[in-house]
Amino acid sequence: MKRFFVTLLAVIIGGIILSILPMIILFSIAGAMSSDKDNVEVKDNTVLVMNLSSSIQDRDVSDPSSLIQNMISGNSAGIGLNDIKSTLKKAKTDDRIKGLILKGAQTNASINTVKEVHDAIADFKTSGKFVYFYDSSIAQSSLLAAAKADGIYVNPAGDVDVHGVSVLIQFYKGLIDKLGLNVEIIRHGQFKSAVEPFMLNKMSDASRLQTQRYIDVIWQNVRDSIAAGRNIAAADVDEYVNKLMSSDINNALAVGLVDSLCYEDEFIAKMKAITNTPEDQELNTVDFGNYIKVFSPNEELNFSTNKVAVIYAVGEISDGSNKSDKANIYGDDLANTIREARKDDDVKAIVMRVNSPGGSALASEVIWREVSLAASEKPFIVSMGDYAASGGYYISCAADSIFAEPTTITGSIGVFGILPVVGPALEKFGVNTEKVQSNKYSQIDGFSPISDMQRDAIQRSVENVYATFTRRCANGRKTTVEHIDSIGQGRVWAGEDAINIGLVDKLGSLDDAIRCAANAADIADDYIVEELPSIDESFGFFVRQFSKNAETFVGKSMFGDTYGLVKRYETLTKQKSIQARMEYTFMEY
Repeated sequence: MKRFFVTLLAVIIGGIILSILPMIILFSIAGAMSSDKDNVEVKDNTVLVMNLSSSIQDRDVSDPSSLIQNMISGNSAGIGLNDIKSTLKKAKTDDRIKGLILKGAQTNASINTVKEVHDAIADFKTSGKFVYFYDSSIAQSSLLAAAKADGIYVNPAGDVDVHGVSVLIQFYKGLIDKLGLNVEIIRHGQFKSAVEPFMLNKMSDASRLQTQRYIDVIWQNVRDSIAAGRNIAAADVDEYVNKLMSSDINNALAVGLVDSLCYEDEFIAKMKAITNTPEDQELNTVDFGNYIKVFSPNEELNFSTNKVAVIYAVGEISDGSNKSDKANIYGDDLANTIREARKDDDVKAIVMRVNSPGGSALASEVIWREVSLAASEKPFIVSMGDYAASGGYYISCAADSIFAEPTTITGSIGVFGILPVVGPALEKFGVNTEKVQSNKYSQIDGFSPISDMQRDAIQRSVENVYATFTRRCANGRKTTVEHIDSIGQGRVWAGEDAINIGLVDKLGSLDDAIRCAANAADIADDYIVEELPSIDESFGFFVRQFSKNAETFVGKSMFGDTYGLVKRYETLTKQKSIQARMEYTFMEY
């Protein structure tokens, strides 16, 4: 009996330890992170070192739980584009910082984000300080980010991978047929290709037309930025890609994509010579992540009470609330954030940064309502990132003005519903389903095919949502429903083209949108930026995020690169409301 109680006590204690161990690790890492940054010393003649391979998002919402995941998976810690811009501006005027070294063969960020990093580095260079890149190799994304550098150096045995832009769309109709599944699809819009993978074996002509156009626009902007930064002809970049010249690194040197082939010790020797550092001494460097929180003596303090609220609307749009998921948009949560900014007297203008392929039409309508209310009281500007399509455009259309990048993917004004029917497939395995119901047409269950009457009812619902969607767009853009319909029908547009048809007002960055908002509120010389929603740093948030990150880590471990595909299919087939969502694609650049 004594042994039993001892064993029981050991199990209880062990359970308690296991349950609190993740939290101990979380807070230990949080304390270490804070301590490291608080103790950073920046000496005179220091070089700032920035790793482009860090995961770059519009805004960094990482926490100790995601840091643990990065440690386990071997990935670099994430960083916000907002932090990159503000930190480079600070380093630009910090007399202790003599220059910037970039590293990281592959920049882990989207095209528009990389272009904004490119612009921020170019702005840093206007200070007269040097910028150099070195790594064993350099891929197209890092070359775009570092194109304005004084010198791009790579290892003689490395490679310079410039390959253009491509989109991969996977079609599941053959698999669906083999499994005996049936997918009921109701849509409005000849270009609404989000559902095509479930109903076709290849791209429709309409889908290929729009995809080819926005891919061409994206590549032209990437190519031209690289060419301008490297001071070479755009045609030379195209020739490098079309002739597969990346097979020989000397071609990159000959074309001018890189400046020198050297080993790391040779590069360090060059940096020592530039900074007048004796050969027998270490180069003074400071890591970008640590320098973010360092105070610069030349920083100008701003104590203005006027605020421009920058609200981040990032990810897929879903109904309801989920405060622990910072990677997606939830209708109630974003609506509350906009409402709070509208009611805050110190907030004189609002900028909403939209990076979303859309999602729930209902949640989009909930958000649209708050945008329209806020725009009636204060200047309200939208800044579109990589995409603000379908539902992402729905939540943007009521703004006073819309900014987009030339390569932003927007439009996709169309809606659809998708209903998987698994009954026929289950019958092959001997599973039979019987249903007892009070009325002839009760809830659609996903096991039996829908009737013609049910299909007609869903189609009417889709048409009603589309009519509301186009009406919202017409009112917001001050045009007619007929015009919106003519450029709608689910068609996707690049920002460069969208400005010509009235979907956006100006081509520009988030910074441009913020300046526009401040000017509209007559506070151009007296304001601070407040980023919303505020980041929850509570204990409960860490617990929820740790669980979420663990799920993602396990999923990627099991499914590898196809994990995103699994999640996309799960998201689409689980949605219960009508969707305003753009097609799913895998873009490589």
